[in-house]
Amino acid sequence: MQRHRLPTIAITVLVLWTGCDRKMPKAVISGGSMYPSLPGEHYKVECNDCRWEFLFDSFNPPKSGEAVCPNCGYAKINFANTNIQPPSRPTLSAISAPLNRWDVVAFEDPKENSRYLVKRLVGLPGENLTARNGNLYCDDTLLRKPYAVFSLVRQIVFDSNFTPDQHAQRLNVQNTNSNWNFESNVWRFDVKNPTETPDLLIYKNIRGYRHFGERSEVAAIEDSSGFNQNISRDLYPVSDVQVETIISKTPAAVFFIRVSNSQEIDVVLDGQELRATVNGLQLNQTTRVDLSDRDATLSVAAYDEQLMVGINGKVLFFEPIPLGSGPTTISFGASNGNIQLKSFRIFRDVHYLPMAGSETGNGFFVLGDNPPVSVDSRMFGTIQAAKIIGLVQLN
Repeated sequence: MQRHRLPTIAITVLVLWTGCDRKMPKAVISGGSMYPSLPGEHYKVECNDCRWEFLFDSFNPPKSGEAVCPNCGYAKINFANTNIQPPSRPTLSAISAPLNRWDVVAFEDPKENSRYLVKRLVGLPGENLTARNGNLYCDDTLLRKPYAVFSLVRQIVFDSNFTPDQHAQRLNVQNTNSNWNFESNVWRFDVKNPTETPDLLIYKNIRGYRHFGERSEVAAIEDSSGFNQNISRDLYPVSDVQVETIISKTPAAVFFIRVSNSQEIDVVLDGQELRATVNGLQLNQTTRVDLSDRDATLSVAAYDEQLMVGINGKVLFFEPIPLGSGPTTISFGASNGNIQLKSFRIFRDVHYLPMAGSETGNGFFVLGDNPPVSVDSRMFGTIQAAKIIGLVQLN
């Protein structure tokens, strides 16, 4: 993606009735406005360098015939002969109860009555919706997404399982006498040089889109998307992220994930006890965890003024936290014992573009999960309940 060069093209989601069930048939998604939860027709390619597979919109592909890998920044991925992948085909269900915020709904297009659109319902009747710093507000109160919704709308920023050799060191040691070493594609911590402060590995993010700088140039995590390969716009720094790691450690070892912007969040796995701090203040009661498995998957999501921490797929706590803002940095730290950081993945939250106050009146306000390309209530206003024909099942 090359900024300030190509025009931004808004893409809608079109629903076409299929099958024999006339009351509640399946739908066909057309366009990219609901990516990543419901991508329309798209290309699926593998990066020639890091071997990562990713999707991008087939409605507006790069005219050069070359895509850019959002994972490693390799910019010469030829997709001309790549087969186009079919769109999502979700099932619709009848509305049998009051609509809830975050539901995905199908409704008549306000501009063309002969077709239907699919969007996420974010504003209820009688509310005033605004968006700033990537978040939605209702009457100046931050709207917090449930974790199940966050898991659908998040976009992956980096996956360490797919890293080309020349970019293997996406983590930097903080100190020259660090106890961290990169061996056999694994970061290993072994205490040889005791330190008074935690031994940090600092994540280096790069721009996963076409730009004029060096490919490996360090950059802030932004709201760019590999799916939107051929649009140009101003990008925003992202504060809301999720980090997932796979580690193994000796019983006494201490490992932590640090997410820093205007707030500093530490999630610490100390032996078999887990705790979280925000700006040095402990957030929760220390939680005992079962680390009987050799490997442990530690997940930390800081978004919408909430902190979710889980181990091996189980959510251990979900607590409110102060709102962070500005560019985000991510670090991994250790002290004591032996640790192997085997892999990690970084995600970002959906980042809603700035939006002035919008009164819903007696209608519903809807947005796409891919805000830069979505045509939604920002353009055509609210949707009346009578125009909503069904709930979309995200299967």
